[in-house]
Amino acid sequence: MFESAPPSVTSPSLRRQKAVLWLAFVVILGVSLLALLSIQRLIAITEYRRAKQMEHNEANGITPTSVRRAVQESLHTILRGRDLEQSIVRETGADLDLTEVLRELEAEMQVAAANLEYERAALLRDQINELKNGTGLAQIEPKKRRPVSYRSGNGSKRRAKTRKR
Repeated sequence: MFESAPPSVTSPSLRRQKAVLWLAFVVILGVSLLALLSIQRLIAITEYRRAKQMEHNEANGITPTSVRRAVQESLHTILRGRDLEQSIVRETGADLDLTEVLRELEAEMQVAAANLEYERAALLRDQINELKNGTGLAQIEPKKRRPVSYRSGNGSKRRAKTRKR
């Protein structure tokens, strides 16, 4: 009865599906092989450049060092300044004239901002705020900010004048 394979196994649609799967497999394998070759080439280039750099360093007596960034240094400065500030306030207590200290800190902050030393100016601003909050001066002094008001309606009350030609 079944001299050949059943029709469902040898149907043209099944053969097409198998062909498509094999084609996808070959394409994926090819892409993977290309990616692997690209990675190997990049590693070879990196090793070549590293060897050249090491030869150059040895020929010129250069010792590689880690990079120190300005941001890291400024963060360390801020942290050291906060520690110093806390120790000074603890040691001196209430012996200082608060208004004079605030004037000096504000003047120092203005100078730092003028010299583009923004981290230092921010640190001084924080110190001023801490002194004001610790003594209650922040509650006594009026806020310098004006409230923001938004107009409702079609925009501003002024209208542009139209020219007659």
